[in-house]
Amino acid sequence: MHETKLKTGRFLLKSPVEEDDFDEITEIKSDPKVYLTQLYGKITSREYCRFMFQHYITDAKISPVRRKRWVFGIYPIETSSEFPKQKYIGNVGISKNSLSSETAHLFFEVSPNYWGLGVATECISKVKEFAFEQGIKRIVADPIHGNEASKKVLTKLGFHDTGRSVPAYTGSLKHVYVFPKPKAAEKFNK
Repeated sequence: MHETKLKTGRFLLKSPVEEDDFDEITEIKSDPKVYLTQLYGKITSREYCRFMFQHYITDAKISPVRRKRWVFGIYPIETSSEFPKQKYIGNVGISKNSLSSETAHLFFEVSPNYWGLGVATECISKVKEFAFEQGIKRIVADPIHGNEASKKVLTKLGFHDTGRSVPAYTGSLKHVYVFPKPKAAEKFNK
């Protein structure tokens, strides 16, 4: 198992998530406030959630040089009135279609109990840095139509609205946002 940990000011981002996180993951994914904003749609059973959850763990068994997807669990570093427990509160991840791809797709979800606290903004920012360290040159995010909160987070983080909408495998329309690797960083990597 290849564990990857990233830290922000308030959170530990850990891949893979822990088996003990399954109940929190199921609770978050089963919440209508969450699944109505996600491409996977309504969670119809714990087994369906288990299927998705297993990918979070099995991806970490792949050698880092052959890995195409990272899903980081979000865990508060310290307890506070906003984060009373140091437990799984969501995830943020990137995936590539192929090993040679320089484009990654960003995905994220946070428990509604922690919406409006800057969790997604802080964690996505760190995962963007990680993606560029992995050789990614462009990050695409595609929230479904109606997910205005995610669009706001992406805009705040410098993603560019392409003005394009594309159908998802679920039939929902996705709104496409892109974040290119910063030019200054490209100069140092040549």
